Amino acid sequence: MLLHEAVKKARIDLKLSQKRLSEMAGIQRRQLATLEAGGNITLATLRKVLVHLPNLETFTLDAVTATVRRQVSDEERHQAVEAAMALLGTAVQTLATALAHGQKPGPDAIRDLRRVNEFLYEGMGYSREDLERTRREIAAQRESTEERAAQTVAALLEAAPPEVTEQLIRGGLLRSVEEEEEEEDAAR
Repeated sequence: MLLHEAVKKARIDLKLSQKRLSEMAGIQRRQLATLEAGGNITLATLRKVLVHLPNLETFTLDAVTATVRRQVSDEERHQAVEAAMALLGTAVQTLATALAHGQKPGPDAIRDLRRVNEFLYEGMGYSREDLERTRREIAAQRESTEERAAQTVAALLEAAPPEVTEQLIRGGLLRSVEEEEEEEDAAR
């Protein structure tokens, strides 16, 4: 992917406007617009932008393909956390809205949360291989985690007012007692 396309895609994937990214990079918005349009910019401007795009891994410049390798400075860590927090805010808002309307969170919200994890991990200087290894380890522990989560949710539901439980049943997030009994009968 060409440099200007890769920068624009990375910015959009982070759900950053041109205005917000240019503010973070300390450049004028028109400089970022020029970069994303494939125009000429200085290397100093490019460096300022790339620091704020932890998800940009490779790009092509003319006939040369480059892989972005990072020595993560304290400033870059801070910026990666800032970008992840912006995305996290959006993801949490999407999840809360879905739950408030009695709906299951969509795949976009789940994907955004996964990307927050990736940005934070990479912002701390770890490789994608490290992240994948960590995910495999977590998956191996998932069964006991899911059991603990189910117990926690059950305790919360017991303490919740009946109207909350009813809304969750109407939204398809919970099964009613009758549905559970029918399922148990069918299993026998």
